[in-house]
Amino acid sequence: MRARLLILSSAVAMLGWGAVLPYQYAYAASARGWGGLVAAAASTLFSVGALVAAPVGGRLADRVDPVAVAVVAKLAAAVAMAALVASIASGLPSAAPLFDRCYLGLGADGHVAGVFPGSPAARRAGSRSAPIAVAGTAPEEPRARVSLSLPTLASTRGTRFIVRAAGKEDALRRLASGDPACPAVAAAAEGALAFVLARQARP
Repeated sequence: MRARLLILSSAVAMLGWGAVLPYQYAYAASARGWGGLVAAAASTLFSVGALVAAPVGGRLADRVDPVAVAVVAKLAAAVAMAALVASIASGLPSAAPLFDRCYLGLGADGHVAGVFPGSPAARRAGSRSAPIAVAGTAPEEPRARVSLSLPTLASTRGTRFIVRAAGKEDALRRLASGDPACPAVAAAAEGALAFVLARQARP
């Protein structure tokens, strides 16, 4: 019975790992900016590690309780994966940019996307533990908003604000001066540009 449970648990673990592996490759190739070739080479390290570890695990299983060996191996893998997830979560602002370019609007009050001045999401602008997306409430309809967080928006190689000038003069001044109370400032990557439309385009 113990052997069957061990085989079943190993099969479930391999199924889960197979579901994660394609996303890990995409993350390495795109988000980390490694490129397809390097990301593929990094993925093969897991197969190489399995080839190296299999004989060692087999010898240990012959000498001690094989269930204990399997459990310790799975726990070690879980700890390693948790460490990887923690490093990704804590390193979002300093990691390779998530976006190549972000094109954003600018509200008259300095809000950007669905993040408004004074909101909990705006107050967490400098937090390294900020979530990828946030839910908030707008001062006007529709009030319920879901938006990428400010650190996520700032994770780009370039920010471009597309602004219609009428009524946005104060927000533009706050953006240009780097006002920390203006959410758009926290969403802007270094070297951000604002394109101001002098008049509304005709439909």
